[in-house]
Amino acid sequence: MKLLNIVTIHKKTVTTLTICNLKTNYFSTSKDNSIIISAFVLASSSKYIQKLQEHKKQINCLTLDPYHQILFVSGCDGRAIIFWNFNNNQWEKQQIIQDYQNSYLGDIYGLSINPQRDDIIACTPRRQIIVMRKLNADSFWEIKQIIKDGFGYRIGFITCDIFAFQLRSSSELLIYKRQQDDKFQMLLKISLISILID
Repeated sequence: MKLLNIVTIHKKTVTTLTICNLKTNYFSTSKDNSIIISAFVLASSSKYIQKLQEHKKQINCLTLDPYHQILFVSGCDGRAIIFWNFNNNQWEKQQIIQDYQNSYLGDIYGLSINPQRDDIIACTPRRQIIVMRKLNADSFWEIKQIIKDGFGYRIGFITCDIFAFQLRSSSELLIYKRQQDDKFQMLLKISLISILID
């Protein structure tokens, strides 16, 4: 493998890099509080397609709708989750969620969108998993559930009704499943060390 180029488009350390499957674009986030959308064809220069600067603090995570790629969500140290839509050939802020029932959410460390694009999960250092839902295409995202099971950095949907969460400094993976009351509940704990040894 050969290094083609080093591109500097952020002023501070890059925190995430997300590649679009449907386009030749990629998203990068940074400690400079910005999101930059660029294209691989622009990789030989410091040009980019669009720069978004709605976050007030360092951006820690970004998740992109994997199928249509017209929605992405970003989370930062400033207790903000921002929802972005692709409209008129550019990305626009659709909504910000900063608190729930008059309590701030905490810094956002991980995000995931389910395959149906109607649930988003986030994790915070306040030992919370935040479950958000959009009831229909015209509605806003709402927090539907807060799960208090630990502090972690990694979270991700496996199916529309199952997600995995890794606790910080732990070899356990927590698996959650949607129940009949539409709430997520821990289904099982998997020890990653025993899987590697077996």
